[in-house]
Amino acid sequence: MQKGEVAADSAATDLLFDADPTPREWDELVARWGGELLQSWGWGEFKSRTGWTASRVICRRAGKPIAAAQWLRRRVPFLGSLAYVPRGPVLAPSESHAAPSVLQYIARTARRDGAFALWVEPPWEKDSGPTLPSAFTATPDFIQPPATGFIDLRPAAAEILAGFQSNMRRNVRTASRRGLAVRAGRSEADWREFYTLLAETAARDGFGIHTWPYFATMRDVLETAGLAKLFLAEHAGKPVGGLLLTVYGNTAAYLFGASATDARDLRVGHGLQWHAIIWAKEHGCTTYDLWGMPAATRTTDPLAGVYRFKRGFNPSILHYAPTVETALRPRRYWLWRRLAPLARKLLPGL
Repeated sequence: MQKGEVAADSAATDLLFDADPTPREWDELVARWGGELLQSWGWGEFKSRTGWTASRVICRRAGKPIAAAQWLRRRVPFLGSLAYVPRGPVLAPSESHAAPSVLQYIARTARRDGAFALWVEPPWEKDSGPTLPSAFTATPDFIQPPATGFIDLRPAAAEILAGFQSNMRRNVRTASRRGLAVRAGRSEADWREFYTLLAETAARDGFGIHTWPYFATMRDVLETAGLAKLFLAEHAGKPVGGLLLTVYGNTAAYLFGASATDARDLRVGHGLQWHAIIWAKEHGCTTYDLWGMPAATRTTDPLAGVYRFKRGFNPSILHYAPTVETALRPRRYWLWRRLAPLARKLLPGL
C-alpha cells in the first residue's frame, strides 16, 4: 500500500483509496473520464480560497485508477461543516459500480472531519447512472443548476450557426452589423469593468452575485491556471458587456454574462456568445455548456427571458440526476434542516 492510500471497507476489499494525488495526475484522469470543471484541481483550489476546504480521492483496483471525487466542506457555525460533492464522482468507462464505495469513503472521511451532512450532485443524467447506497436520499435542494444545455462544436461554424433558431441567427448578425466588437479581457481593470457591468445586470434583472473579491480570486486562480477566459464587448470604444468562459477538458462553459442596460439594441449577449463559441471551437473544445437551463416556459416565470435566450441556441438538454444527501450526524442535521434558509443567507454559496 502506497503513501496516502487506505483500504476500502469490507464490501469492496479489492479497492484502495488514494487521498494524496498530485495535481497533474488528478486532472489527467478527471479530464480523460469526461469530468466537469467543478471536479478540476483548479476549481478546488479556487473554492479553498473562498470559504471552503477541498479534499480529493482516487479509487484504485489492483493499482489501476477507476474513479475519482473532489469534495468540499463549508463551516456552519455551531453545527460543524457541510460536505458537498459537485458533479462527482467521476468514473472511468464501465466502472460505475465503484460509485457507492467512493461515496461511502467520502461520508466516513467527512464525518471524521466534523461534517454533519453530505450533499452529492451527480454528473450523470436523470434516471441513469449507478445505484447509490440506501443512506443517500434525493432532496429537492440544489447548488448547481439541475439541467443544462449543450452545443456541439464539432460541425463547421456555418453549420453551428444554421442550427440556431432564426431569431438567434438574426441577432448574432445584428450584433456584428451594428459594430459590436469583442476582445479578450486580461488585466484587473478589465475584470473590474466586467464586474461593474455584472452588478448592473444583476440589479436590473433581480438576481444575486458574489462580491468583487470572489471574482478577483477567480482571476488569480482560474485565469492563471488557464481555466477561465474573459471577453469584453465594446461599442464605439465603450465597454457594454462581458462574458466569463471556463475551459476544462473538451468543454467550454458559459459561467457569467453581463450587459449594459442602454446597449440592449446592440444584441450584446448574442454577439458575446457567438464570439465565445467560435473561440472555444478554435481552441479545441467540442462542447459548449450553457451552464444551466431554466425550466421556465411561461412568460410570467422570473427566468422566462433566460430560458428563451438559451433555447435560441437549440441546445441538447441534459437533466441531471437529483441531488442526494445523507445525514452524518443526525441531531446536527435536524437542526440544519430548520436553520438552512437562514444559513444560506449568511453563507453565500451553500
